[in-house]
Amino acid sequence: VWGLSRLGAYMAAFLFTYGGFVFATSRFLNYADIFFALPAGVGAIELITRGQRRFSGLLALSAAVTVLAGHPQIALLWGFVWLLFAATRFWWIWGDSGLQRAVTGLAWVGAAAASGLAVGAVRLLPTLTTTGLSARAGGLDFAVASQGSIPPWSLVLGYLYPAFDIPRVLNETLNAEELLYLGLAAPALALVAVVVGWRQRLVVFLSGLILLTWILSMGSFSLGFPLLHKLPLFEFFRQPARFGIAASFGLAYLVAMGIEHLRDADLRSRQLVRWIGRVWVWLAGLIGAGAVAATIVLTGFAFLIVPYAYDYIDRVIVGSEGRFLTAERYYRTFDQLYEQMTAAFSLEYWAPRWSLLAALLTALIFWRYLRHRVSPASAQAALVGVLVFDVLLAPFHGIPTVPDDWYAREPQVASVVPGGSGGEWRVFSYRSQAQKFELSTAAGTELDRTRRDLLEYVFLNETLAPNLPMTGGRASIDGYENLMPQTTADYLAFVGSERSTVAGFASDSALDADGRIEVLRRRAPALAAANVRFVTSGVPLDASDLREVRVEDLALPTWASVDQNLYVYELADWAPRAWIARDWQVIQPGAPPSATLDTIAARPGRPLVDSDPGIRPSSVAGNDVVHPPKRGPDRVTVRVDLSDPGLLVFNEAMFPGWQATVDGRPTQMVTVNTLMRGVPIDSPGTHTVEMTYSPPGLGAGLAVSFTALGALIVLAVVGFWADRR
Repeated sequence: VWGLSRLGAYMAAFLFTYGGFVFATSRFLNYADIFFALPAGVGAIELITRGQRRFSGLLALSAAVTVLAGHPQIALLWGFVWLLFAATRFWWIWGDSGLQRAVTGLAWVGAAAASGLAVGAVRLLPTLTTTGLSARAGGLDFAVASQGSIPPWSLVLGYLYPAFDIPRVLNETLNAEELLYLGLAAPALALVAVVVGWRQRLVVFLSGLILLTWILSMGSFSLGFPLLHKLPLFEFFRQPARFGIAASFGLAYLVAMGIEHLRDADLRSRQLVRWIGRVWVWLAGLIGAGAVAATIVLTGFAFLIVPYAYDYIDRVIVGSEGRFLTAERYYRTFDQLYEQMTAAFSLEYWAPRWSLLAALLTALIFWRYLRHRVSPASAQAALVGVLVFDVLLAPFHGIPTVPDDWYAREPQVASVVPGGSGGEWRVFSYRSQAQKFELSTAAGTELDRTRRDLLEYVFLNETLAPNLPMTGGRASIDGYENLMPQTTADYLAFVGSERSTVAGFASDSALDADGRIEVLRRRAPALAAANVRFVTSGVPLDASDLREVRVEDLALPTWASVDQNLYVYELADWAPRAWIARDWQVIQPGAPPSATLDTIAARPGRPLVDSDPGIRPSSVAGNDVVHPPKRGPDRVTVRVDLSDPGLLVFNEAMFPGWQATVDGRPTQMVTVNTLMRGVPIDSPGTHTVEMTYSPPGLGAGLAVSFTALGALIVLAVVGFWADRR
């Protein structure tokens, strides 16, 4: 499309596909499913505006797949790049061929994009309802939205040295958004493309795209992202570092163009090109000297560094030993940091060795090329080979997986918490995310990063951390979802979730361990009210509502250098999944969420409802029977035998789209305890309650999507017909 040779096109595709961000996120389906759509959409816009209307179908299909299968923020980013390129093409055509032809081309592009967007209505319309109920309803606060900003120095260093590309140097978290490295030679080749083709429109566009997305990826470190955050749709997302993927797209194409220019025999006579080559030779020397110096300092002067580093952590980073379970784990925090720095910069480890080798090979090729010691074709082949292996062997390609034997192992907790809880009860894992970090920290430098990751996984699996219990059929009340309703987020934060979209006491750095347990002690009845039966923890929990049912040593891998207990508790008076309430309290309009949740914890047996159920409450308990629910894909059926009228409390999430019938008669549902479902039953006897779910907007979305699909097909046919005229 843009005139690249097969080699250039391969390198552009290779760098975009095997670059850190794309490669590291390819395990997420809502990322991997749409990576192709960015270059496909840009290429389709190019061809459509050249007059090849048949590619309207490709653009529409790319837009439809992006909306239907993609991560919403990545889909928005693709649309942002497409819009920029379409506007740029419009401007070029207007200047070359007049306004009429520019408008015609833009109309085809707009029709294709609109039809593709409309095909995604079946997903878009229900998502709008979900978003309106979530913590993101009014957009994210800028402080939250700017989380994941890339500092300017990290942006620069990320393209020059892969260790800076991995935040583990100063952080335990591997954030794929910050994986920028495309090979040491990539920036030099991109600069060559800019120097040679600075008057070419495509080079100008790609350079502008890279600079703009760099500015936006800096987030709070730049003026661009605060302005973008105020625009519609962009206010709903965080992690500005994700704009870096658009920069990688533009950079990959510039690198490919630079590779193409290497075959030009006159290229090395250009003064700027010679300066670029010299700078990269000097950079290789700097990397070599830095690696040697880092190896000497980190290896030979540890006896000086470690004591002062402990003191620095004490005063600046940690604050006190009390933030950790033991002094040993506190001190080993630095041990791990020191190991990470050594792995990143010391020649004791393979990653710095390869980075140094790649730098020296790149410098050697540039040096021989500039001195006419190697032919342009040989220099091109050598740089391509080094670049490919440099990217393939970069640290972000070494992401380990969980061994099959550990992945398939039944948790020890299964002896107390059987699998297949189904619709009977739930589990809750207390601060497993924080405790798994403390466990791996206790291992210090005795284990490498891969084994510490496995150790953390084993602990999370044993404590039934959110999402993992699903593999064993154990229902958890916890779990992370970006668009969880605000009421759900408030409830989970209140009871101690680490995965809520609202911060709660479990992640409050102002509380120590005893302070958190005291809060849990007061709020544990709210867990019981939500059908939580078992609580797991790596530390003892002293709470009157928690009955200890098992304490045992975890069977950790034989190479683990630490010991860890597993504590399992059963909540007193945990509420069944379905039960009949005879007494309730209507939540007063305008009541603050905190007061409502405190009331639930204080009186868990008396549920709170959002509206009057329409039946008279009673303080006398009845002799009722609630039969196990029968479930279908979109419905739940419960048969009850009542001695008196009552409220069926069904401890599963209430959400717009749920409807209920009692013996076939439509019945107005109520929300119980801010997030559960309730169905009033106004007479004694045997009744059949059926609850059905249909996502709001699904019907309208299906109608729009099928209509748009027909329009997409018509557009593609008309495009082919227009090209044949």
